[in-house]
Amino acid sequence: MLFKKTALVIALTSAAVIGSAAQASQISAAGYATTSSATSSSGNNFTMLGKGGGLTGGNTDTAMTWAGTVFTASSDYTGPGGASNMTLSSPTLFFSYAWSAHDIQVFAPGTYTFNTALGGGNPESGIQTLTVGAGQLGAHMLFDWNGNNNIDVSVLWNPNAAFGGNQGLSGAGLWNASSIDGNGDGIMGIPMASGGPFFGFSANFNLQGITPAAVPLPPAVWLLGSGLLGLVGVARRKSKKAA
Repeated sequence: MLFKKTALVIALTSAAVIGSAAQASQISAAGYATTSSATSSSGNNFTMLGKGGGLTGGNTDTAMTWAGTVFTASSDYTGPGGASNMTLSSPTLFFSYAWSAHDIQVFAPGTYTFNTALGGGNPESGIQTLTVGAGQLGAHMLFDWNGNNNIDVSVLWNPNAAFGGNQGLSGAGLWNASSIDGNGDGIMGIPMASGGPFFGFSANFNLQGITPAAVPLPPAVWLLGSGLLGLVGVARRKSKKAA
């Protein structure tokens, strides 16, 4: 009887572990990023933009570590304490208070939705959507500031570009992962949910050391280019004969 009980406990524990793994299935970022191994960098940029797009604050000394993996499904987000594959931190205060970002998950191309009420500790509501296109990466994280915990933040990155909302904080250089307008409102970033302290504000993180994969031109484009070159050659030969 003892053996059977022990076997049952082991089986249930194994099932729970497998179920948990299925909800947080990290895969290698190979094919989605030019760097697909663990990496880190410093001197990264955090810029918070207000509802109208104006600068409200940020810093240029954010440290980043990335595991070189991506998540591929909305169900991979399980709220506070879930699996994470990136860290972001800075010693610089934001409006006189320390901030932290945790439970950061980097996502491969696809569309992901996050229930902002899931985190708890902050009265947010609604669904935050992150649509990651080909040649891009995205991330979702929980942001803590001044006793306001688990504020949902989503970021969409383009490869090797300048930050369009640089506002004097991010500098004029290129970022390996440059934060872009993720919801089409003309303001860099994705607005935060209602109920939180930054409702309608957009948190942007611009990073070095994590580069989304460039989108290769489809074969049809190369064929079109070859065809156009061929037509140019024919036209030149006809022109020479006519002369």
